[in-house]
Amino acid sequence: MLFRPLHCFYGKFISLKTTLIFLGILIFFYLLGTIFPQGKEYASDGGILLAIIKYLDLLNLFSSPLFLLLSLLFFLHLGLCTWERLQHLWSKRPTASLELEKGQLVCQSKTIMLSSGPATSMDAMNNIFKQLGFRSVKESQEGETAVIEKGLSHHWLSLIYHLALFICLIGFFITYLFAFEGEITLHLQQRQKVPEPSSKPRWITILEGVRLNPGPVQGLELELENFSTEYIQLAKLNYPKDFLGRIALALGFSARKPLYSADSSLSYFPKDWKSHLTLYDEGKPVKEKAIEVNDPLQYQGLTFYQMAFQQELKLVIEANQTIRGKETIISVNSGEKFRLPPLPGYFKTSTLRLGTLYKKDGTKEDIVPSAKLYYLDPKPEKEPVELGSLTLNQPLPYQGISLTLRDYSEASILSFRYDPGRPWLWLASVSLLLFMTLRIWGGWYRVIYWLEREADGCYLRYVYKGIGLGADETRLLTRLKHYLTQKE
Repeated sequence: MLFRPLHCFYGKFISLKTTLIFLGILIFFYLLGTIFPQGKEYASDGGILLAIIKYLDLLNLFSSPLFLLLSLLFFLHLGLCTWERLQHLWSKRPTASLELEKGQLVCQSKTIMLSSGPATSMDAMNNIFKQLGFRSVKESQEGETAVIEKGLSHHWLSLIYHLALFICLIGFFITYLFAFEGEITLHLQQRQKVPEPSSKPRWITILEGVRLNPGPVQGLELELENFSTEYIQLAKLNYPKDFLGRIALALGFSARKPLYSADSSLSYFPKDWKSHLTLYDEGKPVKEKAIEVNDPLQYQGLTFYQMAFQQELKLVIEANQTIRGKETIISVNSGEKFRLPPLPGYFKTSTLRLGTLYKKDGTKEDIVPSAKLYYLDPKPEKEPVELGSLTLNQPLPYQGISLTLRDYSEASILSFRYDPGRPWLWLASVSLLLFMTLRIWGGWYRVIYWLEREADGCYLRYVYKGIGLGADETRLLTRLKHYLTQKE
């Protein structure tokens, strides 16, 4: 008696309805994780619901015991579903189709009348279906009934994307337990040791009292050989002001030339920034590469990404003629507020623009280093006031002082990550999307057919099954009748 309720529970646990319930709950978790950004930064901003959010641990949702338990159950559910699907595939193999009683096939069959001719033999029908792209799967011993198929089997496609989803979950668990990440700031021509990661692997956090082992980062050093930035020149569209002129331009009748004009006073658009790196392992250079956004450096499971850059500007402050000869040198970071003694208030600069400019006419030139200077209004709701442009070695007068950009230095900020689950996730996610797309949009056919001869002629009887949006019985019948006509 005990096995019956267990069998009933097992049947419900591997059902499609349970799958939809799991997916619905996971979607709810993902929505919460999107609404409440994960991490401690959000908590520092405060808020009315902060106490409730902290109590429910919504800022660490994907590390909570409830989410992990749900993921584990979903993992078990997918594993059992995959096993059941494999058993189902075996039971539905083509041999079983021919083991049906002829009466069952006749009840499901459809009929096409064949006139006398070569198409009234099984060999001729086999050739016709072969021209239609079908392959023979099984024939009865007497050769009177045949099973043919066309396309990728939806059974195997379903099994493969179930397995891919199963592997995805394995990759998630590997990433959750073993992945770590960190940051490193590199200055030009300075070799620096890759620091220990800022986030510990989860398995170390779970096992309290175990000291963090640097693992793959141990003995690694990075050197920034060169850091370069590239810009493209923005163009201004010479758009007609009158309505008819705009219509003529849109239809291609306007002779207005040039349509675009480049203005050196316009802002430049950042094209790319690159860090030319040399990686050392135990003091020996092992890899050299110029990395950029979306093109990282990889070594022994570690991936170094170009994340940002840092600019330090050296500004010389000279007083007016009444206090001539007195000057002050300050160092500021671009984008960060600072003071200009003896002036009140705060100031900041834009990103220092330098590097290579790719112009609209196909040429390129070196950019003279420059940055805009802003005054920050004490009222935060007001926009910063632009005071002018700081160009290398060119003074900028302002309220009795002269401000000069004397020198600058750049540093590259990299993030690094170790994630042994990434190859699993990449392979499984691509396979999942590919085979699920083939399963939904593809076309799979199975046809069981035989010939029956009666007094008024010969008939083709067939049992059709099509799966997928690409399976079209009407199109198949049209092509079949076309070949039958040709044969006759």
